[in-house]
Amino acid sequence: MAEIVAFCKDSDVSLVVVGPEDPLASGIADVLLAEGISTFGPGKNAAQIESNKDWAKAFMDRHQIPTAKWRSFKNSKEAKDFINK
Repeated sequence: MAEIVAFCKDSDVSLVVVGPEDPLASGIADVLLAEGISTFGPGKNAAQIESNKDWAKAFMDRHQIPTAKWRSFKNSKEAKDFINK
């Protein structure tokens, strides 16, 4: 991210529009804003809604936001067993 900040400062970039999900999830918007570079895109915390589906679904459940039924697995066998039921 330091290279991006340096490029923006060296090139006198006035606005960065971040599109890809991975840089947003990594916090590029937060870093650019902290360096005084105007940025269009959500911060790392807000980007979780797209980049971390497990987090997003749990958030929706906590706040009673309608969403499709879901389950999260860390074990592939449990996931396969669930799907096969």
